[in-house]
Amino acid sequence: MKLALIVFLFSGLAANAAPLSFDVSKTAAKTEQKSLKSEARVKNISYTVSVPKDWSFTAVSSGDAGIMMAPSANIAQSPTSFVVRTVRKTPVDSLDKLYSELILLSRKDKTRRVRMLTWHGNRWVMEIYQSKDKKSEIWNAVGVTGNVELSAVATVPYTQRAKLEPVFMDLYGKISIP
Repeated sequence: MKLALIVFLFSGLAANAAPLSFDVSKTAAKTEQKSLKSEARVKNISYTVSVPKDWSFTAVSSGDAGIMMAPSANIAQSPTSFVVRTVRKTPVDSLDKLYSELILLSRKDKTRRVRMLTWHGNRWVMEIYQSKDKKSEIWNAVGVTGNVELSAVATVPYTQRAKLEPVFMDLYGKISIP
């Protein structure tokens, strides 16, 4: 009985352990981690994202300050990916204007859908459209906070859409902007 209680308590502690953490905001070099053994939080210059367990990521803090992740050790060849990057240090348009422009485009092109979403109190405009190879759907979300414009893009193969949609929506929701 005591052994079972100890095992139960220990397994509960392991389940509540904090996720791995990587701060790539202070390095100009590329950071890469493959097949994470647990969820990880990755901090870049303008934002922090979560990378799911068993996924891999590549991060660069210079230039576009991007983080690319995929459910595969070979990120570049994965048909499924999630990329977050800094688009501009000084946003040029408001999200309301961008939303209006994308709504007009979606009326002309019925394969495009547009949504306004809020995560962590930050508004995002999401445009959903078909990839050029017509095998995947692209979900491009643009968010503006302070002086930074971010883009978060998910590439979702149609064959995996039902399985991956909740995963990607969770990833979008876990982007934090200080």
